[in-house]
Amino acid sequence: MGDLALELSNLFEKWSFEFLCQIAEDAISKEEIRKDLSIEDIAYFIDNHLILFTFSNLSEHYSRRFDQFLGQGTGQLNSEKKIDRVMDSLRQFLL
Repeated sequence: MGDLALELSNLFEKWSFEFLCQIAEDAISKEEIRKDLSIEDIAYFIDNHLILFTFSNLSEHYSRRFDQFLGQGTGQLNSEKKIDRVMDSLRQFLL
């Protein structure tokens, strides 16, 4: 990865981490999600779901992987159904 790409990637990662931490802090303060998890763990969990969702729309390998982990192996998930499964998984973990 070139220097500029690495610098921009690091900057984006920092912003997205801070954004997800802020979302988690706000949700905890409003008692919308569990309080027994760390802010960083919540941000990491959400980020991993977003990454898997994104990659599953770009790569056949990650599409199959998404289906294996979140689609019950049906092979029938379009983007809308994938979003539904991501949200269901987040709710199960965070509520």
